[in-house]
Amino acid sequence: MNNNSELKFLKLAKKNIFITGATGFIGSALLQRVLNQSVGNCRFILLSRKKQILEGKFSHNIIWVEGNINDFDLMCSVISKYRINTIYHLAAQALIAEYFNNPYLSYIDTVMGQVTILEAVRKVGMKHIEKIIIITSYKVYGNSEGPFREETLFDPKNTYETAKSCQDLIAKNYYFTYGLPINIIRACNIFGPNDKNNERLIPKTISLIKTNNCPQVYKTVRDYKREYLYIDDAIDAILLIEKKANAGEVFCLSGNIFLSIESIVNKICSIMEFSQGYNLIDDNIYLKESKEHKIDNSKLKKLGWMPKVKFKAGLIKCIESTQ
Repeated sequence: MNNNSELKFLKLAKKNIFITGATGFIGSALLQRVLNQSVGNCRFILLSRKKQILEGKFSHNIIWVEGNINDFDLMCSVISKYRINTIYHLAAQALIAEYFNNPYLSYIDTVMGQVTILEAVRKVGMKHIEKIIIITSYKVYGNSEGPFREETLFDPKNTYETAKSCQDLIAKNYYFTYGLPINIIRACNIFGPNDKNNERLIPKTISLIKTNNCPQVYKTVRDYKREYLYIDDAIDAILLIEKKANAGEVFCLSGNIFLSIESIVNKICSIMEFSQGYNLIDDNIYLKESKEHKIDNSKLKKLGWMPKVKFKAGLIKCIESTQ
């Protein structure tokens, strides 16, 4: 957009929304939902490391900003120039293996990236910022005893858990000390169509079966239980929190799906009619975790949220969307 187009863009908008990580799995699903619901009243400013082009009926509602979240001057410029009202902060290192193999850059992206955006808001955005949604992870609880609640003490051990804990604590710092209108969401494992991260169990298993290869399960963790939530239910929760939660509130996000890793793989094999079973493989050294991760989502339910999508129905949608 040229300067005149951007000025017109801003004048027409009732709300300016900034999404970091908009090209990721959760970010892209969130963008599509809010685009469909905005009826032209909202304008979206999206951050990406590479230039993006979005075609379709909503393309005029979007400005892509090319750059890095750690660029403080750029973040200040975006927040002030576009008079940002709402921020959904989803940008972070996504690959758990990278946290293990390259902790320095992972901390820069995940932890200092968040510091940069919150400090930019503190410097130039306090007059017009209405809400900042920070997505962390239930992994902050590490080996604490479940079910995990908002008040459960953190116990991070590995680099991924520690980085997510830092995000959470920094968000609290900027709320309590500087008054930024922040909500923190500690999310369980989110699954759904268009998840391109084949480090994750569900897309990896589906992709292997689609190419007629046996799924893989790490030897010692096959009976470990984890919580899963379908992407549409996760977006429902994020939008409800943005709309109804008081600033400073923290929410644990999980659904009604609590299954062992082996059960999940077997369920996918059954749906896809794959009879060859799975292969047991050597454990990954960066996946040393507790046996059960159970999450209490009662606070979020009291806000008016309830998961809707059943596990099998969600898996079918994932399978259908995978090439």
